[in-house]
Amino acid sequence: MIELQINLEALPGKEEKLEKVFDTVFVPAISVQKGFKSVSLLKQSNTMRGYQIQLRFDTEEQRLAWVASDEHQKAFPKVAELCGMVSWLGFDVTGYKAG
Repeated sequence: MIELQINLEALPGKEEKLEKVFDTVFVPAISVQKGFKSVSLLKQSNTMRGYQIQLRFDTEEQRLAWVASDEHQKAFPKVAELCGMVSWLGFDVTGYKAG
């Protein structure tokens, strides 16, 4: 399993819009992808505009297929346009336990 952490800084005044676009555009687009495991949006408690998207796929190949998909090409730019900064880190998940 792989995890991607996308760090975002919302533009001033765009925080609520970012959260809505995540829920109504990004989540439906990623949820239909082969190998998709989970996605969440975290808001940093010590900043006004800091967010992180955490997403997981079974394999890196499936994540790359998501990046190349029409759904990603439509959904992710809607998230990114609400942000002044976007960066990411990718990880191989070597240990995991759910609930």
